[in-house]
Amino acid sequence: MRRISGVLGGALCLIVIAVSLPAHAQEQESKKWMGKLGDGTIITREDLLDILDDHMTWLITDGHAGKLADLGGASLRKADLRGVDLSSVDLSGVDLSDAALSGANLSAVSLTAANLRNADLGGANLTRANLSGADLIEADLSNANLSRANLRNANLSNAILTNTDLRRANLTNTNLDDVDLSTIIR
Repeated sequence: MRRISGVLGGALCLIVIAVSLPAHAQEQESKKWMGKLGDGTIITREDLLDILDDHMTWLITDGHAGKLADLGGASLRKADLRGVDLSSVDLSGVDLSDAALSGANLSAVSLTAANLRNADLGGANLTRANLSGADLIEADLSNANLSRANLRNANLSNAILTNTDLRRANLTNTNLDDVDLSTIIR
């Protein structure tokens, strides 16, 4: 379990983030998963969670404490970010292939030229996200909200778009080869 504290409106605010893995599985997972920041720094799952803790503090204190996360150009392949609030994070050029992002908040996030191939984005909030030039081949976007998202020049071939909200999304030059569009919300 991770705890994030900060001051919000003069009162101490404590947020507890429960990771869905059992404790022994969390230890194994944190030892196994490795990523790389855009500057080449190697990070562990614990390092990534610390970065996201600082980001959450930054969000809830309106920038008075914590730090805005910059993960642009990072290699976060197979990262488990289910349900994480990534709003305002720079994720342009990030490699999130095979990542677990179901239920994540990615609203208004820059994912330009990001690699989201085979990522699980089921139920994620991608409202107003910039996904221009992103690789979303075989990504699961079922029940995701992509309203007003910019998908210009993105590749969604073979992506799963069951009950995906694409209202007012920019689909200019988007590759939708082999995508079932019969259940999308328009």
